[in-house]
Amino acid sequence: MGELPAKSGHVHVGESLIIGNLMQEHANLPRDETVISIFKKSSPADDERIFHLLHKFHFTKEDAFRVTGTMSPGERARLIMALFVARSVNVLILDEPTNHLDIDALHALVTVLKDFSGTIVFVSHDRLFIDAIQPDFLYELRNGQLAIIPSWDTYVTDIVQLNERLIKTMIRG
Repeated sequence: MGELPAKSGHVHVGESLIIGNLMQEHANLPRDETVISIFKKSSPADDERIFHLLHKFHFTKEDAFRVTGTMSPGERARLIMALFVARSVNVLILDEPTNHLDIDALHALVTVLKDFSGTIVFVSHDRLFIDAIQPDFLYELRNGQLAIIPSWDTYVTDIVQLNERLIKTMIRG
């Protein structure tokens, strides 16, 4: 996202990429603006499209005039996802996307992500979410190095075996 300099090499972001960034605490969503003003600043959508998208993401017309600082974290997450749709993003960067979501919002997120035709890069500790998404490529940060994981099932099996060995060691020790 360009927030940190590359430790080596260079980073090139393709011109056709439209990136949507869902930050863990929604820091990139202004808290002192109304929903409608944020939509008008960040997307080419007209009022009819904006209200349609808001309805699709379970917001009322009255919600369009709310200041985002008065919204719950789950509402802000839904709002950001609606903005992504309005902007036609084709790359999603999601930092702990399931934080603050209720069950209905979580199911909606999984459905949207499974149907998403672009690239999704996410960080999550939510095993059920990862299992539901079934990502094509998995990586784990181990000892400061990025390790490729062959499959989610392999990862879970390895973690279970590691935990069993640690428990046996603790019991013996």
